[in-house]
Amino acid sequence: PRPEQVFVFPPSRQHRKKTAMSFDFAALLSPDNAVRKSAESQFEQCRQAQPQLVATQLVAALSQPGGSPTSELCAVLARRYLPPLFALAEIHFSLEAREHVKAGLLACLGSASHPPSLRRKLCSLVGRLGAEFHAAGSWPQLSAFIAAACADGAAPEVHESALSVLSHMAPALVEPAAWAACGQSVQATLVDGLGAARAP
Repeated sequence: PRPEQVFVFPPSRQHRKKTAMSFDFAALLSPDNAVRKSAESQFEQCRQAQPQLVATQLVAALSQPGGSPTSELCAVLARRYLPPLFALAEIHFSLEAREHVKAGLLACLGSASHPPSLRRKLCSLVGRLGAEFHAAGSWPQLSAFIAAACADGAAPEVHESALSVLSHMAPALVEPAAWAACGQSVQATLVDGLGAARAP
């Protein structure tokens, strides 16, 4: 059997400082209407006032092994709310927080313990962010992750996720300027990935 690859990332300062202010995402799924409405209101307020806190806690929730309704919900919330955060000024979403979120997402994809439904949402999110960051070359760790995941010895789930991320990034990758800059490396990665998929 192929060994599982797990990418570990350190907690950011913002996350360590504000652990006591953690948001209860499970309350958003409460069958009690009053509890759920209150949680929705609190989440919206927190998202507007403390975007870094919401971002780091979403990543922390997604990093938990296995799958649960709360994890699936956090994946939906992350896919909806994380990309716009990167358009904020650094005073609202610091460079450290950005790097923490990106590293955390790769750590989630680097673990083979998540169920397929959760992995699909993560791949969609990472692919969208990867496409946005590709032109500026501001996420080199993503390229390294994809290359490692497509190499021999990667867990099948991680390998499949890397190819899925590439498929979500495809519209940005096939732009003439982008393809001229990275086409050869992308082709090589795909060939390696497809070869690994065929290997016994």
